[in-house]
Amino acid sequence: MKALAFPKSLCARRPLALALLTLLAAPVLAQETRSSRHDNCSAQEELFREIEEAEYRFSSFEAGVWVAPNRSQDLRGSVDRSGLELRPREVSERDGTPWVVRMATQSFGRVGAPSRVETKGVAAVGRRATLDHGALRESFENARRGFRHRWVFEDAVEGAEALVIEVRVGGDLELREDAEGRALVLVDGAGLSQLRIGSLTAHDALGRSLPVRFEETGNGFRVRIAAGRRALYPVSVEDTVQRGIWSVESNQARAQLGASVAIAGDVNGDGFDDVIVGAPFYDNGRATSGRAFLFLGSAGGLETTASWSAGVIQADARFGASVSAAGDVNGDGFGDVIVGIPYYDDPQVDGGRAHVYLGSASGLSLTRSWFGESSRQHAHFGASVVGAGDVNGDGFDDVVVGAPDYSGTRRGEGRAYLFLGSAAGVELNPVWTEESARAGARFGAAVAGAGDVNGDGFDDLLIGAPKASHNEEREGRAFAFLGSAAGISTAEPWAVESNEVGANLGASVSSAGDVNGDGFADVLIGAPNGIVAGTPRGKALLFLGSTSGLQVKAAWEVSGGSQVFEFGASVASAGDLDGDGFDDVVIGAPNLAVLQNGTGSVSAYLGSKAGLGEVPAWSATSPVLGDGFGTSVSGGGDVDGDGSPDLVVGSPRYSNGQTLEGRVNGYTGILPSIRSAVLAFYNGLGSNPVCLTSTPATLGRIWNSRIDASAHPSAVVALLVVRSEKQLGIFLPGGELLVDLDSKRFFTQQTLVLGPSPSFEIPVPADPALAGTRATIQGALLGTGYTLCNGYDVVVGY
Repeated sequence: MKALAFPKSLCARRPLALALLTLLAAPVLAQETRSSRHDNCSAQEELFREIEEAEYRFSSFEAGVWVAPNRSQDLRGSVDRSGLELRPREVSERDGTPWVVRMATQSFGRVGAPSRVETKGVAAVGRRATLDHGALRESFENARRGFRHRWVFEDAVEGAEALVIEVRVGGDLELREDAEGRALVLVDGAGLSQLRIGSLTAHDALGRSLPVRFEETGNGFRVRIAAGRRALYPVSVEDTVQRGIWSVESNQARAQLGASVAIAGDVNGDGFDDVIVGAPFYDNGRATSGRAFLFLGSAGGLETTASWSAGVIQADARFGASVSAAGDVNGDGFGDVIVGIPYYDDPQVDGGRAHVYLGSASGLSLTRSWFGESSRQHAHFGASVVGAGDVNGDGFDDVVVGAPDYSGTRRGEGRAYLFLGSAAGVELNPVWTEESARAGARFGAAVAGAGDVNGDGFDDLLIGAPKASHNEEREGRAFAFLGSAAGISTAEPWAVESNEVGANLGASVSSAGDVNGDGFADVLIGAPNGIVAGTPRGKALLFLGSTSGLQVKAAWEVSGGSQVFEFGASVASAGDLDGDGFDDVVIGAPNLAVLQNGTGSVSAYLGSKAGLGEVPAWSATSPVLGDGFGTSVSGGGDVDGDGSPDLVVGSPRYSNGQTLEGRVNGYTGILPSIRSAVLAFYNGLGSNPVCLTSTPATLGRIWNSRIDASAHPSAVVALLVVRSEKQLGIFLPGGELLVDLDSKRFFTQQTLVLGPSPSFEIPVPADPALAGTRATIQGALLGTGYTLCNGYDVVVGY
């Protein structure tokens, strides 16, 4: 059962049961005055607020123990005098409870002088359970986003050292520190993240933010808060405990859920992006007829139960072999979706079909609003589908469908179709089609909206032909077609090929967003059998946009490691993962090529003014051999409304109770956003200053006008602000500072001028070649007792 969620405007958007009641009472409602309807609406809103409140309310079935379910997170929490216990909400009778975690606050106070917790009592009202520890009050609030954990230091704590809270963690999961002290994850025996403790903040009574971080200890974790003598009490500290990796399985043998995945856009207008996934071999009463499922986003992340699903009752149709956001094809403000059915017969055997389903305030329509199909048998129309953006600038999004095995003048050459959107939805007939004119090329095996690669205001198309042979057999090709007011331009399309036998370039294609911030969309193309050191391990290539369109030569090319195969089998834009103003990309390597038992992986690469980095900033690997993790990837949407883009990854060959049932994982907040502008250092006193670490520590990266820095506890703060691409302003309380870049000194030693706003500026060479290099800041803050020991690294970015 899906978690109950009711919008703010309930009269405009009501649950299905309420809508049916309204229809039955229509004759009566027609006679009501506007005032009475408003009163009824208010009453309904109040009723549903009460129902939603009850969903997450604590109840007591045993003296001193308070229990609350959390449907959104699929958790069940229990609070007693010792703290919080969490376990999965739904437990199978066969497998029992997979894991239990217990968290108990042990002590609190200043560093070096903590006080043991002595719990005086526990009570719960509504969604909140509270433990009274005397000078420390602890509470757990159950909400859709997770269990909000709060500590409050009621009275001032003597001393100037940092405040600490020690928490013991026990149970079946292993605790690990993540994101440089900003979050903690608890993983199971397979290495999968089951819980995440994050959203850590601290404030004093005036609402002033205090530096705070997690520190892993031997039996749990410590929260360290830089609350010096000037902090006003009460001081409050908060974090949120929620499910780690979102995941769903089909629970049907051989369904292969996750063969296709996509961020669907916001189909119901609630402000959260949603996710659609395909299970092309799902049995709907006919073998391998296929099905697609939609999971709604929310403040708590993706729901664990599908809000919508659709399929066909035709054997071997493979509904859901491809899924995609369609954009807004009818201009009603709601996201729509498109689903491919490449083996559908009507009447052409395996001619294929594609369906579009419209979004609305109540979610996706139960029936299709449009379908298209091929007139040729075995064309496999719908093997690829995508929202193309608005290629003709009429204000309605358009869709592209691929039929890679279409035979026209040449057998198996492939074909792609463009269908325009309109106020009435997708138009019945294609406005444009294109074939490869090369036998067996499989043109249309991959299709994508390229974005606007030449900056003319019209979206463009990207189409792959992975089996195309030009100078080399099956080297693969990819093509870009430009949009215009008249539709697809008649100009010769941009084209690229791998020049490697069997590389299959074009097996995956995607817009990359704007990875270098020049205002032009860039594209990403996968060649999953690209040659690396004489072995077909796979590659991904980036081509930059410009006023003249896509550049001929790849600006970036990367391959997987020595144990990675099929790198580039899936590619996608990830949005701006780290908030630096440059779009990033994600690449999948399902690694099924070696006896179909490799370990799949997904890697994210960050954009910058110089383009994509050579080393992944984030990666995930499946612990299950041969599950096809990374077969499909999608990113760029925000399913939990936190402002950071999220990712979904498919593992269609995953088995867990059912062979090849398939699985989809969702990842939120995978990289800390680069928004903080504070670097903090430890307090050192007298002639024996305390060093932050015995070795150089990476504090953060400098990007344009933002800096992401470790929130090391401190009483002294150094503020770094990038004033422009050529100047770096550093504010410190006094002393001397020496800055080196890769051991090549280009900054002279400078002395800070003491005063109300002590500051100086250091010129930074505007050289793109410096992007990603390390600048080591060394020196002593003379006369203050503070020392920067052994140097601290920041990464320069342009």
